[in-house]
Amino acid sequence: MAPRFHILLLILSLSFIPGQFYDITVARKALVGGWKPIKNPKDPVIQEIGKFAVTTYNKDNQKNLVYQDVVKGQSQVVAGTNYQLTIAATDNGAVNHYEAIVFDQPWTHTRNLTSFKRL
Repeated sequence: MAPRFHILLLILSLSFIPGQFYDITVARKALVGGWKPIKNPKDPVIQEIGKFAVTTYNKDNQKNLVYQDVVKGQSQVVAGTNYQLTIAATDNGAVNHYEAIVFDQPWTHTRNLTSFKRL
């Protein structure tokens, strides 16, 4: 009778393991790669990335936006950093807001404009 009890106990124990691993996995995914607000959009590095976004957009699209400021943003650590910035730029005298996503990897001197759109 005892061996059956041990087998039943083993089966019941194993049935709870996937749920525990799932919870741990979900918790880790929520922490790694999540977007975090940029505390100081006036930081010179953030301003430089905002200027890069507008300059690259202008060059790639034959536009003449004039960079004004980074209004707010978020960052996401990946194999480098993704920046999602709200940028104020002037277009023919009118100030508009744009959302730019820039990938930056300083140790390889890589910086790419991933997305740029008017809000």
